[in-house]
Amino acid sequence: MKDRGKWISYSDKECISCGRLRVDIWENGDKVCEKCNMNQETKEYENDYREFI
Repeated sequence: MKDRGKWISYSDKECISCGRLRVDIWENGDKVCEKCNMNQETKEYENDYREFI
């Protein structure tokens, strides 16, 4: 897992994947959904646990 720095706040926009209103904004500029871990900029899941199933 990459280092994003400190958590800044929540975004006021819905997640592009699940619609949740809890998108974390990180110090390095990443915006990642708290629920599904979708990175809002790259449109990729940050933690894909399916490979372990």
